[in-house]
Amino acid sequence: MRRLEIHRLTALVAVTATVLCGCDNTTVGQSPKQPERWPAILADSTFVWSAEPGIDLLTQPIVAVRAYSESLVLAEITGSNDYLYPGFDHAVKSEKPADYSHYSLHLWPELSYPKKDPEVGSSRQHVLRVAQDGQDVSVVMCTWDWGLAVEKPSGLYATLGSWRPPSADIGVQLLRLEAPAGSPVPDTPPQKGPSRYALTDVFGQWRIVGRLSPELGHLA
Repeated sequence: MRRLEIHRLTALVAVTATVLCGCDNTTVGQSPKQPERWPAILADSTFVWSAEPGIDLLTQPIVAVRAYSESLVLAEITGSNDYLYPGFDHAVKSEKPADYSHYSLHLWPELSYPKKDPEVGSSRQHVLRVAQDGQDVSVVMCTWDWGLAVEKPSGLYATLGSWRPPSADIGVQLLRLEAPAGSPVPDTPPQKGPSRYALTDVFGQWRIVGRLSPELGHLA
């Protein structure tokens, strides 16, 4: 789902309030420059997050959900785990084969089909529901990539789904998380700032243990 929307959108102004930060602004002497974790092929694209009323995008467990979801996209587009956010390796359960008969998807990125053409625009993510039962947390979210386009060598932009209504390109996923043991759950500083990606581990002690898609069946 990669679709068209001019990347200079007014909506992108709002994203500065919801981009993952995970950085320390303190400067002591000559601090080493942070490695670039945003791929050049996505230089003119970004994620835009929103949520239903009462769901805080800047605190856990949604910070872990955002870090996980964005990591998947960046790694799959580039074909490299080098773009996974810090902490992904300890926060995400060890991979096992996807079981499509039970609607489960891979937890780790599939790196076999990297993109070659730059993308521009906005990939929209919306959190619909958060439910917690003890340490088990379920987050239902939808993704809408109708606002993305692919830049071709000719300099023109290809919109793969312009002939379809935007609603046709909305995907829904359910993420299952495991909350940190003990009470209360350790706090994570609110994650907002100018960076488009996490510079440090923002997963905390949260773990991603499952990913389901209703596109393979019914999601209750």
